[in-house]
Amino acid sequence: MKALPKITAGVLIAAIQLTACTKTDVDPDTTNGMSPSSYFAQNQTSAKQIFSINPAQYNQITGNQGTEVVIYAGSFVDAQSNPITGNVDFELIEIFSRGDMFKMNRATMANHWSGDKRLLVSGGEYYINATQNGQQVFLAQDVRVRVPYANGGGFNEQMRNFEGQVQADGDIVWNMAGDSVIPVDSLNNDSIFLGAGYDILEGEWGWTNVDRWYNDPREKTTIYVDAPEGLNLSNCEVFLTYDGEPLALAQLDTWENDMFSEHYGLIPIGLECHVILVTEIDGVLNYAIQGFTVTENHIEVISSLQPTTQSELAALINALP
Repeated sequence: MKALPKITAGVLIAAIQLTACTKTDVDPDTTNGMSPSSYFAQNQTSAKQIFSINPAQYNQITGNQGTEVVIYAGSFVDAQSNPITGNVDFELIEIFSRGDMFKMNRATMANHWSGDKRLLVSGGEYYINATQNGQQVFLAQDVRVRVPYANGGGFNEQMRNFEGQVQADGDIVWNMAGDSVIPVDSLNNDSIFLGAGYDILEGEWGWTNVDRWYNDPREKTTIYVDAPEGLNLSNCEVFLTYDGEPLALAQLDTWENDMFSEHYGLIPIGLECHVILVTEIDGVLNYAIQGFTVTENHIEVISSLQPTTQSELAALINALP
């Protein structure tokens, strides 16, 4: 069989209850279209906010969702460490919803010191970068980024700073920063910022996530998702949402026993959650979303798919419990 092109982010999701264990085959010969990385890249490009700034001056930038960036005069240099003159394009992407995490393939899975990957609950993800005439510029000193904690449901003292490591396939894995404790600046009249948030001193460009480790005392297990015949890691994406955690998105990125799995055995037994599977069939995004309660060594069978669009997908994902 010809391999299906792996899909992408930005697909739809309606909650479908599992009604049968009979699987529906997906004909690989009907598949075509862009790879998932192309979808994700397009969504990231669409979400990018670009500000033209004078690097010789103090600059304060506020994103559409409230992320604030302070750039001090003389912060930018070229590859030879020469000060940058002339305007610079400063780029900002903000993610404060599960739907946007999905669309931009920015699941909240992090490397843990135990050696496995574990779920993070996010207080906000962002991307920053700067270029001049299409050429990368570099930092001579830190810029200051404030992530408004109201967007993540309020202040949480367990939040830490995680740096994003983008993989070859476009997925991301988060790593706790060396200096991960985030200063919290409360609202006060002396603050240069309006509002309260987590302050982060950035040392380099790229993705940052303000997170806490997900914690559930219940006994843990491994779960599996049994997709329709013809679907695998090469041509579809499978995610898991935890009910009650609107800013957490797990990714099932392991193929085991011809099924998708997280394979670390860290899913709480009794957890109520939703699995999201997305692929492209005949040039159209197709999805399944199924709600279930986790049992020991749980196997969730996906029996059918439905067509969708990226805008429908984001709305449905954000509407999940």
